[in-house]
Amino acid sequence: MDQDEAAADSVPTIRFTNIDALVREKRSQQGDALRVTNVSLADFNRIDEEYECNMIRISLYCESSQCMLVSILTTAHEVLHLGLERTIIIRLRDMGLDDDWGLTGAVTCYSQGFRSGGGNGSAGSADSSMTPYRKGSYRGFPTFMIEAGCSLSLASMRAKAEWWFRVSNHTVKTVLLAKLDESRLTITLERWEERQQEQTGEGEVEWEAVCQQTIVISDTGSNPPVYRVTGGDLMLNLKLLLLDSSLQEEEYVVMTTDDFQDYAGRVLEYALGRHAVSR
Repeated sequence: MDQDEAAADSVPTIRFTNIDALVREKRSQQGDALRVTNVSLADFNRIDEEYECNMIRISLYCESSQCMLVSILTTAHEVLHLGLERTIIIRLRDMGLDDDWGLTGAVTCYSQGFRSGGGNGSAGSADSSMTPYRKGSYRGFPTFMIEAGCSLSLASMRAKAEWWFRVSNHTVKTVLLAKLDESRLTITLERWEERQQEQTGEGEVEWEAVCQQTIVISDTGSNPPVYRVTGGDLMLNLKLLLLDSSLQEEEYVVMTTDDFQDYAGRVLEYALGRHAVSR
């Protein structure tokens, strides 16, 4: 994440001193993210290994910049991604495919060779993730990630989507971004996938991360609430997500505009109520 992306966020930044101070700082925050600088690899390892004690969820860590982004589990943040996960699971069950998926949650993933030295490692976790389930074929990285954000800018969230494709060596196939703007009462969803470019002279394949779909859900101010949905139904390509070449390109998991009415109502109710889970 570069300085321009960070500047667009409404995310507070602190300097790391010790884990106890970080836990206290996290608990004092009202938003759903905290940026921490001067985090050495040794500091990161301690924070990561002691998660059960400190409950610090590391969204992204870059060894070269010693910068770490921490997710803070406000209720609005959690409903923002879990509401999407819930509906997608229901649609998979309706299609008879629920046994073909594994829920991998906020699993932490690491770049190749992380902790082996060199200073260029990185690690991170999504808010929700899923992967094809086939006994004896665990792949290490899920194929589908959901990233939620209230304080983070869309620019920062897009940068993390690109990081997922790159760090997973293209095992991650789809990243769904869910951005809540509380001031405008809107939720923006972006579905990101990679597009393969022509091979280079050395025969290497080049990839480009592309936003394939944008959906905006906004409060119309009516009572009872009705939400305006632009961008159509959310379409998740099963062939990409299940890594099943026998499937047709036009086979999708679909989240409809009707689904978004219930989803937006839940998210905005919690956001406006400022409810918070234990952090």
